[in-house]
Amino acid sequence: ATDRQALAKITAEGVFLEELERNPGQYLPEVTEDKLSGEVVQVDLDQPMDKIRAQLSLHPIRTRLSLTGTLVVARDIAHAKLQERIASGQGLPDYVKNHIIYCKPL
Repeated sequence: ATDRQALAKITAEGVFLEELERNPGQYLPEVTEDKLSGEVVQVDLDQPMDKIRAQLSLHPIRTRLSLTGTLVVARDIAHAKLQERIASGQGLPDYVKNHIIYCKPL
């Protein structure tokens, strides 16, 4: 992640910030090839969304995917701009409707 949540407290004595784990990865389980599914499904994200959904629905959730094509990444300001377009009656641009979007606020 690009950020982590931390607790802080400000008092008359000063500012106190929670000490964060310096190596949180140590708590993740070890992943080896034998624990992963053998099949890697190739998915072209530049196909129509109906075709992508149909392809993905053929496989269980744990299936490994190799994604190629367009993936739109949108953060906080992009969300606000898209909302402005909707509110002003402009609607959403095609690239928002036709591609998978990864959105995560800060």
